[in-house]
Amino acid sequence: MSALLLGDQLVAHRRADIVEFAIGLDPFLFFLAKNTSHDTQPLDEAPFATLQADKVRRNEVAIMDGMLTNTSSRDALLMAAYEAERRAFSRPIIIAAFRRRGLWLFDADMMKSNVRANLCWVNSGETAADAARHAATMVIQAAQDRIDQSKARSKNSKPVVQRGVVHSPFLLLAQHEEMEAAASKEAAAKVDRREEREQKK
Repeated sequence: MSALLLGDQLVAHRRADIVEFAIGLDPFLFFLAKNTSHDTQPLDEAPFATLQADKVRRNEVAIMDGMLTNTSSRDALLMAAYEAERRAFSRPIIIAAFRRRGLWLFDADMMKSNVRANLCWVNSGETAADAARHAATMVIQAAQDRIDQSKARSKNSKPVVQRGVVHSPFLLLAQHEEMEAAASKEAAAKVDRREEREQKK
């Protein structure tokens, strides 16, 4: 049975050589749409956020203590990061993050709800708050559509790959081959033009 290989929209995941190597391993490649992967990752949900906030707070406290006590604060950031990491990656925080993401215990409805909320897909609802969220979602979605349309346009008369959409790995390879062939053809044409100029001299 072929393995299932998931990738997000990271540029490295869509490089032609990486995709070609992955296809050679005979997996089923599946690329996640933009803004749908990090919201289901439990460490992104709480521990890393807690780490960053606690690190900044502890670093500021350590620097202030050093100034007030006339002691060195050279290692303040390192010690702050160490203490913040010990606190952020504790067992209760990690378990709670898994539960809120619907990964443990597995809750498909919760995972879908989290992804929909992260993509700003909300129902209009009946309350004023729901209606306001729905209106804001429509504005955000319209703005994102305009951004996607501008990204899809050509730049300097050269077509570019549209970002923020799901691409087939086989289509990515085909597009890469077309771009390589066009580049080789252009390079050969430049050589021919250079030789013609040399012959005319």
